[in-house]
Amino acid sequence: MVLLAGRLPDILPAPLAGTGLGKPRDLAGLPTPQREDDLLGRFAAEMSFLYGFVERMGLVPADRDDIIQEVFLVFHRRRADFDHSRPLRPWLAGIAYRLTLAQRRTGRELASDTLDPTDERSQSPEQDYVERESAEMVRVALQKLPPKQRAVFIMHEIAGLDVVEVARAVGVPRFTVYSRLREGRRAFSAAVKRLLEKDTVHES
Repeated sequence: MVLLAGRLPDILPAPLAGTGLGKPRDLAGLPTPQREDDLLGRFAAEMSFLYGFVERMGLVPADRDDIIQEVFLVFHRRRADFDHSRPLRPWLAGIAYRLTLAQRRTGRELASDTLDPTDERSQSPEQDYVERESAEMVRVALQKLPPKQRAVFIMHEIAGLDVVEVARAVGVPRFTVYSRLREGRRAFSAAVKRLLEKDTVHES
């Protein structure tokens, strides 16, 4: 790892782009088949977010595709219950959150591979290296957070969902989200500090 300069949030990936965070289209007047196609398209646009979420939650690679398939099955089964006036991402995040917690209860080992960089633009080898090291540091630090703290931290700090959306996604009051975020930020910062100190010792 390299010693990263700047404030702690600088090592976090930028909130992932996706149509689920934008203002949803008004689907009420669309015919049912067209509304279904639109909803499926919005789900497809959230695939990168879903894969990133379950990866950061610590699932081993073999389990990630299974969880995404389960998310889709729940989404498809409950699509009639979805409020089209709301963004899709928090709803999917809530489904993925519950399925991920259930999967983790089986006792499978956490993922040990690094996170893929979120920015696929062409850049120098030096930038690639720093980005990979930053992603690895985020991954290791996230594993220090309890799963429920980690989930709200990922949704809010990395995916960019607001507190109200996170509360709806995980099914808890806003004050609980604020509490988990506060504790999660503290634990994440402490983990990053330890990693940086360890890095400095190795380089000295």
